[in-house]
Amino acid sequence: MSKYCQACKNAERDLGKDTPELAWWREGHTCDINHQGSSAAVEKDAAVLLWKRSEQHGLRYTTILSDGDAKTFLELNAVRPYGDDVAINKEECVNHVSKRLGAALRGVVSQWRSQGLTLGGKGHGTLKQDTITKLTRYYQKAILENKGDLVAMKRAIFATLSHSISTINVLLVQVPGASTKEP
Repeated sequence: MSKYCQACKNAERDLGKDTPELAWWREGHTCDINHQGSSAAVEKDAAVLLWKRSEQHGLRYTTILSDGDAKTFLELNAVRPYGDDVAINKEECVNHVSKRLGAALRGVVSQWRSQGLTLGGKGHGTLKQDTITKLTRYYQKAILENKGDLVAMKRAIFATLSHSISTINVLLVQVPGASTKEP
């Protein structure tokens, strides 16, 4: 979907704004604009359009693979393209789920850093970028290897966390000027 016509932009650039040549060109041109509204609404409007016309091609979508943004899913459930009898399910993309974990961990580290605190000090096992990357990979692997078994998935996720911190004797929060001796 597009909010502007690239051909119009090119013609305006090549022929000049407000010229008779541009006016003549526009008389025979049909724009490619097929979306009115905000850019944020493009995804949900496109999904509704695709789902509504899918039955013309002998298809019915019943599951939406999501990137975590619920607006499209909510819009499809509000529109009910196949009627009230057909439920629409939402599945999260595992790449986006693990990416959100990494972003959340980096956010926590940044928040603590802004307060003059560090998570785990400067030694082995601290929450640095490499550790966050490793945790997100473990998290993604635990999800993928335990599809369909929520209990096993939860166990695997907690096992990766336990494994990751097993080499750390004590997780220290260092406050500037405070002692870093283990209790």
